[in-house]
Amino acid sequence: MIHLRFSIDMEAEIIKITQKQHLNRVHFLVQLVRHALSHQPNSIGIWSKKDRLELCQDGQEFNPEEWSLLKTLTTRDNQDHLQSSLTQLEGKHGVAILSLLMNFSFVQIITRSEMLHAENGAIRFETSQAAEPEAISGYRIIIGRKNASPGEELRELKFYGSGSTTPIYFNDRQINEPIHFPNQILVTQFQNSVGSGAVGIPEDEDLCTITYYKSGIRLGMKRFLPPNGVVYHGYWNSGLLNFESDYQESIQNGDRFLQHFSRVLYREIPAHFNGLPLDRKIRVKKLLFGLSHKDWPKHFGNIPLFHSGKQPCSLSYKDLIVLDNHYLGVPFQTGTARNGPPGFPLLHPEDIIFLRDEQNLNLKQIRGIRKWKTRNFKPSMKQGTPVPEEELTPDQSRFRRDLNGLNPFCIFYFTPHQSYSTTDMKGSRQVYLQIQHPQVQEALQLYRKRPETVSLIKYQLLGLL
Repeated sequence: MIHLRFSIDMEAEIIKITQKQHLNRVHFLVQLVRHALSHQPNSIGIWSKKDRLELCQDGQEFNPEEWSLLKTLTTRDNQDHLQSSLTQLEGKHGVAILSLLMNFSFVQIITRSEMLHAENGAIRFETSQAAEPEAISGYRIIIGRKNASPGEELRELKFYGSGSTTPIYFNDRQINEPIHFPNQILVTQFQNSVGSGAVGIPEDEDLCTITYYKSGIRLGMKRFLPPNGVVYHGYWNSGLLNFESDYQESIQNGDRFLQHFSRVLYREIPAHFNGLPLDRKIRVKKLLFGLSHKDWPKHFGNIPLFHSGKQPCSLSYKDLIVLDNHYLGVPFQTGTARNGPPGFPLLHPEDIIFLRDEQNLNLKQIRGIRKWKTRNFKPSMKQGTPVPEEELTPDQSRFRRDLNGLNPFCIFYFTPHQSYSTTDMKGSRQVYLQIQHPQVQEALQLYRKRPETVSLIKYQLLGLL
């Protein structure tokens, strides 16, 4: 029987290495499941009570190299190899087992051929003669503790481990299920030799979100501004079996594949657009307007994104080009002034800004003999008062300047009052944004971080009106 004592320096290093396994008082169980999954089991069983926890997996027997390293470290038979053994174990899943020996007063590990028994710092290794005969495959881990919380352990496991394809049972109840990926307009799923994943176009968010898994165990989540305006949500489930202290390779693989398949998904929009309900068509249109590349007409020019006076989403960009060639400008009407033939474009403010600013089309608003049916909205003097330029902060001033530099036909102002907009007889628009509105403040924060996304931010702000 050996007592688990190390030199001060060695013990400090072991504590530093193993503390990552204990983000909180129950997270060690997630790391034990990771260790079990590395042995490719058919199932994992966990039985938890306040004073005892047992984990069994029916895959491969305990990794012999990890077992040897644990034995070298805990028995200290070879003092010269203690540091090298610790370094090697740090790069393996077995570091989770070492953390048990450092944090619990009673630990027992049973395999078909060997057993480790640790109690109050005293460690004993035994051969197959003392091992339990029913431990015929995989291994069993038994932990003694006081005043544990099985409910808290279950919540931790369900959050981190519910995406595992290997059945995981907690107190005889299976807790894992397929990874959920809801609230997406279009989805592409994929699988390859290093993992699997999915990307989707979200219903209502304008930030990219990626959730990372490894063998179905959650690693974390990342939210970021969309590159080149390509807004997508995705998840990546790494299939790498090797241990990773920071999961760098798994995350890099996920980023690479998700970026690739997000571009594939956007190229598939034309094939699926007509089958979408109207509200999703409008959502997709606004996302497409935020894309920034010169080949936009080539990829999306045939999609019927624009309304006509006859029906919504019935005209494509290429239809507008035909009108432009025929009339030396694209004739259009607005929702408040329908004076043209019903088949002519019925453009909304974001359509006008996109076509004039991004595509440089010559738009001509139709003015018939009949009087325009406008709202004839006349703002009060209080509503129409913008914040003076000298009262804006430098960031607010630059933000307004960049918004106004996008299109001379749409001028933005900040106002302390309610947001609204007006349009003059020439089709030019004045947009007044309530400076303290939460979405305006959020847009300003995004602009501070990524000024080059101002074109995408502009369309988000127009959605306030």
